[in-house]
Amino acid sequence: MYEPREDTYLLEDSIRQLPYTRGIVVEVGCGPGYLLRVLTEKADEVVGVELQLQALLEARGRLAGEENNRLHLIQANHLTCFRPNSRITLVVANPPYLPSDNRFFDETIHGGPTGIEVALEMVEEALRVMKNSLRALVVLSSLSNIRSFEEHVRRLGLRVSRKNSRRLFFEELTCLEISKE
Repeated sequence: MYEPREDTYLLEDSIRQLPYTRGIVVEVGCGPGYLLRVLTEKADEVVGVELQLQALLEARGRLAGEENNRLHLIQANHLTCFRPNSRITLVVANPPYLPSDNRFFDETIHGGPTGIEVALEMVEEALRVMKNSLRALVVLSSLSNIRSFEEHVRRLGLRVSRKNSRRLFFEELTCLEISKE
């Protein structure tokens, strides 16, 4: 299970900069629920989606009593549990973003051969399920192929901009804002 780290805190800073969001906000890969609490302060309704049951159980325990029928937890892979044209207004994700390593594989950190494949899959799913407009925040690393990710997103007819970044010893983390209106 992936515990909050610098990339999570970068996404948190980006979320806190957003205005209050009407409709449904979805965190893909919510893990133990650290960002869900922040999202409930910024949205009408929040859905945490996570594949690992243990992480969802931790999130439920961490957020007990705060749900007020506005917070929902779903065990699923990415956005596959949503129908096309859902009322989602924002998707946030801190997907695995490191390029695959031949020596070992960890699904919580490795995002495919160039590190962007999991994030691209999530953006394509978001296009499928979001009604007329798409808005997403996604964290990537300078160790992945961010430029290729941005080019692919633009080919999908979406706008992409760098919202926030944080330099670490060996990489720079970037929060990208993706939109279509």
